[in-house]
Amino acid sequence: MKYFHLFVLEIKKSFHFKVDIASNLLFLPLKLLVISALWKTLFQNAQTIGNFTYQEMVFYYFLIAVLEFAINPFAITCYSVMQDIRTGKLDIYLTKPMNYLIFQYFLHLKNMFIVLFTLFFTVLLLNVPFFICLLSVSSILISSIVVYLIFLILGELTFYLDNIFAVRDILWLIIKLCSGSLIPISYYPSFLRKIIDYLPFDLMYSQPILMILNKLNDVPSLFIYFAKAGLWIVILSLIASLVWKKGISRYSSQGG
Repeated sequence: MKYFHLFVLEIKKSFHFKVDIASNLLFLPLKLLVISALWKTLFQNAQTIGNFTYQEMVFYYFLIAVLEFAINPFAITCYSVMQDIRTGKLDIYLTKPMNYLIFQYFLHLKNMFIVLFTLFFTVLLLNVPFFICLLSVSSILISSIVVYLIFLILGELTFYLDNIFAVRDILWLIIKLCSGSLIPISYYPSFLRKIIDYLPFDLMYSQPILMILNKLNDVPSLFIYFAKAGLWIVILSLIASLVWKKGISRYSSQGG
């Protein structure tokens, strides 16, 4: 319940940044206009490219923007953890009756709440089947957890490294290339797609978008998706827990 109260508090705080929210909403149509013009040129002589129609491609990038708004705040986790460790603020949290790792997740949940809230009412208006809605919401939640865990581990490296920014830059490059946020993964050569299939990064953007576009709706594909998501969440959680425990021991032995 204490984490829920924290979440509500962060939602209230977000309304103090109306200018940021408004600027993001105003910038989105301009961004989509540029992307639409680019892809319209590419689709001049083709009905579909890589199993996407022109309309689906534009909607794909719209969903990228929506997902970025929802899950990018979880990437800030690495900076929050880094600052808490470096400034000694972590000592305050360690004395409180809460799990610091869960606390950090709820701290960055507000944008995703706005997206899920909007998605719910959109579904009501468009009369989308409830099952598709449930899958879409589940995929966004999974996306947020994967992003959070990856950047939590990055932040925890502050226990061991003086500078995590070089690691961050490499990680961002890998995410951009392997998550589907630049172009759909189906456009990549088959050998690259096979490598990405074993990595967690397509769970961030590509898989949720395919779910929302109803391109991932057969039982075998859904089974593979949820099995992969579950496996990677367990793996990342175990790594985060191990790095945290070792790091806290190191942090405590140095007097914080």
